[in-house]
Amino acid sequence: MIKGFSVRLLDPRRDTLPPGWDEFRASEGLHAVWSPQVLGALTALRTPPLLAVCSDADRIAGVVGGVYLGLRRGTPRPWREPLIFDMRLPGQSGPPWHFAERVPPAARRALLRRVERLAARRLGPGCLGVVYRPLSGGDLALVARRGTFTLESAEGTRMPVEFGSVDEWLRSLSKSRRTDLRRQVRMIDAAGDLEVAVGVRRTDLDADELARMHAAHTAKLAARFDVRAPLPPEYFRALCERDDVAMVSYRETPSGRLLAWGTLLMAGAAPGLGAWAALDPADGGRKHLYFDHYVRLLGLAVESARDAKEPPVLNGGQGMAEVKRSLGFETVPMRTLVVPRPLVGR
Repeated sequence: MIKGFSVRLLDPRRDTLPPGWDEFRASEGLHAVWSPQVLGALTALRTPPLLAVCSDADRIAGVVGGVYLGLRRGTPRPWREPLIFDMRLPGQSGPPWHFAERVPPAARRALLRRVERLAARRLGPGCLGVVYRPLSGGDLALVARRGTFTLESAEGTRMPVEFGSVDEWLRSLSKSRRTDLRRQVRMIDAAGDLEVAVGVRRTDLDADELARMHAAHTAKLAARFDVRAPLPPEYFRALCERDDVAMVSYRETPSGRLLAWGTLLMAGAAPGLGAWAALDPADGGRKHLYFDHYVRLLGLAVESARDAKEPPVLNGGQGMAEVKRSLGFETVPMRTLVVPRPLVGR
């Protein structure tokens, strides 16, 4: 027990989220991946999620997410096989936790250790350890300790949204990148056989198709031993039904074939670029859609930032660091931390 705090470990396949979850998410500016609807959709994931709720004085003070996985491709079986608690929340780029400002660093560190112990106990004696990813310097310091080790991870990216318009953002880029982006947007707008749609509540999109495209797209880019399970259709269906998630889609006309799509998670001071998937040009896809989707989603991010007290910081996710740097993103070194079982919770 940590003085003043309690920790409860939940299995969203069976347990309901506690009262005050929506209020905590709203007050802390957490985006849609922390919403009950999207978290509930993760129950269809092959690697089941676990959620920890940290409370003080009957109020939620912090939340921690992770999934557990085995060495096989099938559904992992606690107490029956070796397992790893993978501390990452699917769809979240950044630390798999969030604490209210009132929780001091020492308490955060102790609470995360408590979550490790609870998860290891839930998974049984076959739990091999805990893996945290992706983490930057300040977050890494909370969970690193003697005997743990780190691995290199793809750089993260971020961009303060300090622009009053898309044109202002474009003017901040190099001349060559600015010229290319404007030319590419004009070409796509002028294409008579291409339909571009942007907006929230994109229930016109087929969640099964989104899931198939995303799985195929990420499989091409994944590391050889990537253990992440494909996101299920239920996850994308939950995103498409929300008014705080914007999606841009590109369809071939008149066939209606979906060529590419991208996601913006809109949330107060910390919006984030979410899932992206596209057909390869060799498979009938189109060039330049990746860059075009940045222009269109940046426009929405700028628009949503106009009422903010401070400029929001757009999380651009990991990977494609050089390309994103040319679009005005800053790069952030990221690491993966491995906690072997003897050190879990210590």
